[in-house]
Amino acid sequence: MEIASPDTALSPAVRRLICGIGCDHCDQIRFDENESRSNANSGCLVSTVDLRLDQIAALLPAPDNTAEYFEKAVSALAPVFAQCQHALSSAATASNSDLQSILLSKLWWTQSQQVFCDFMEMMKTDLTACPENIISLLLVSAVLERSLGNVYLLKGSQCPSMLKDLLATEELADILGVSVVQMLRVVMGPPISLNLRNVAWHGFLADGELSNRYCCFLVLLAVSIGDLLSRKGIDKVPQRPYFTWTSEVQCKMLISSPSSEKVSNLQAIKDVLVESSLIQPQMDGQWQLIVSDLYPNDRCGYCLALLLPLLEHCLRRVFATVNSCPERVLTAESSAFYTTFSEMLEKTLPDGTTNKLPGFLTTPCMDLLQDLLIYPDGPRIRDHVSHGEIDFEAVDDKFVYPFVCFAVFLAHRLRPELPSFTANSCVQEMVQKIQFYRSVFHPVAILQQKFCGLLTLLDKTRDFVQVSADLELLGDGDGPSKLCEDNELFTRTQRELTSLWQCQPWAKACPVSKDDLDW
Repeated sequence: MEIASPDTALSPAVRRLICGIGCDHCDQIRFDENESRSNANSGCLVSTVDLRLDQIAALLPAPDNTAEYFEKAVSALAPVFAQCQHALSSAATASNSDLQSILLSKLWWTQSQQVFCDFMEMMKTDLTACPENIISLLLVSAVLERSLGNVYLLKGSQCPSMLKDLLATEELADILGVSVVQMLRVVMGPPISLNLRNVAWHGFLADGELSNRYCCFLVLLAVSIGDLLSRKGIDKVPQRPYFTWTSEVQCKMLISSPSSEKVSNLQAIKDVLVESSLIQPQMDGQWQLIVSDLYPNDRCGYCLALLLPLLEHCLRRVFATVNSCPERVLTAESSAFYTTFSEMLEKTLPDGTTNKLPGFLTTPCMDLLQDLLIYPDGPRIRDHVSHGEIDFEAVDDKFVYPFVCFAVFLAHRLRPELPSFTANSCVQEMVQKIQFYRSVFHPVAILQQKFCGLLTLLDKTRDFVQVSADLELLGDGDGPSKLCEDNELFTRTQRELTSLWQCQPWAKACPVSKDDLDW
């Protein structure tokens, strides 16, 4: 099966903003790499350790919410983006540990300095490395979203769940200043802005479509925010704890990785994906970064950050093909929503017609994707990773391997006749794991698990049965008191039965309080 394979997933207007306007006018404002903050030159808006926020704010047009405003704002910031790139590339290649220490010390408010350290290391190896630019943006944008939400809590109580809503709050503007929030909105705001966070996390960026100047700007803006908070006398920001998947959720991850074979089979797996046309040439660099670096070196958090957008892009191409809507592969304009995992896994399309993707993927594969991404009791991996809610250094391989299996299975659905699927036992095993998968986080599956757990508990109560089937007394008659008086087994059974009742849909139609079940 041939699937939609456009040269770019960026629609014309979005591509013009990201690859054109944001990268123009690089020489309008001079960068002096020898300049120090104590001897500032008014013609330079960027030093090696922060941004001159007031001077940059003066470049921006009056705040507005029109496409014309954001285009002018991106154009005004284009020279600043270029200067940030120059400043950080010089800092990264200078081997100046003191300078990098200063930068990292100003990022105290993020509590994620390791991500920024890794960004600087990536800049040392290759200043034009396209896949590294994308993984850097994914990580930095996630960390910033999380950290800005923490800053919001200095004045607010409930942090908005969406970044665009967070950037529109009065609380954040009061703390950081209108101009800083304005800069953030130009880069990571609504769809008519550069909207880099969403464009990256939904997998629309090919290898050569993102300049690292944008990430350099975000890093130096984060440094400047740390400086700004310190000048305001704020030396502590509320830190929401990282989300961690419970041991129960981890134990239910039925598709486990054969770690001994993981590294040796990676290249073979990637070759299968390329041969099936699942990987487009313009995305190859990102896949190679996963195969040759992130996954074999157990950088599973970073691997997930890059793998999830790539898989969303692959699935979007299949979705657009089976539903005969090739335009849905591209980024949406401001008048429409992106085609994301959530929509692609729905039974119907927005116009009410049947979504043909579930039929193509088969029920077991749909069960897996719903388990991993959608169901409330499941790990909801993409949500937690993309919003910076997890510690990227603490992600386990068990959360990466199911997505690798899904990629192989999707390639098999596209080109089942390829010899690679019969010649490689590892690939065969991955396909079979998806083919025989059964949901563990669907509400019905949760009900079954709770019911089985309850039966197991009840089976242990047989010692308390004091009457035979013929109603003959079997014991000393004190069974009821043994059962009810400070009996841990009885208490656990009661608790499980209450939980079983209250978590099911029938509880909404016939609400029962805990007191009603207090035997």
